[in-house]
Amino acid sequence: MKIELRKPTQYEQRICKVFAEECAVSNSQEYSRRNQGNLEKVIQDIYYGKIAEVLVHDYLVSKRKNPSAPDFMIYDSRTKSFDADIKVHTTNIHVKSCIDGSSFPNSWLFQPNDPIIKNKSDDDILALVVLSNKPYMYFRTIKQSKLSKPLKASLDKVAIYERDIP
Repeated sequence: MKIELRKPTQYEQRICKVFAEECAVSNSQEYSRRNQGNLEKVIQDIYYGKIAEVLVHDYLVSKRKNPSAPDFMIYDSRTKSFDADIKVHTTNIHVKSCIDGSSFPNSWLFQPNDPIIKNKSDDDILALVVLSNKPYMYFRTIKQSKLSKPLKASLDKVAIYERDIP
């Protein structure tokens, strides 16, 4: 089911931009090691991910779910993890974002070794966010999702395409 989200405020956009810039600069060596040498692209990806997290958090608050707050701490690359972005009681919510209208169909990418892909627990929920002028999302478990190879063959990732969501 498609769930409409509100647009981020200017304040949220500024905070997420600063976070993305600081996070990318402090971990630039790790991104380069993963063949992500375009710092502007890294900043953009982090920014969109954090905006999506803020919007999902706001939605959960509006539904009185008492979610954990978005984490704006900047971690050293050695301490990064696949932990959930948001927790609601015992449910782990993993927020993924994509931009509507990019050159590829709307999709969300995962590392093949991501525990959410390997373990497929019902306690792990995906919040698949599409950022646009009218942002929206889907809540799904990994078991409910069709996993595909990315259209871009050079990526060693697993993809979920919006077109495969009923």
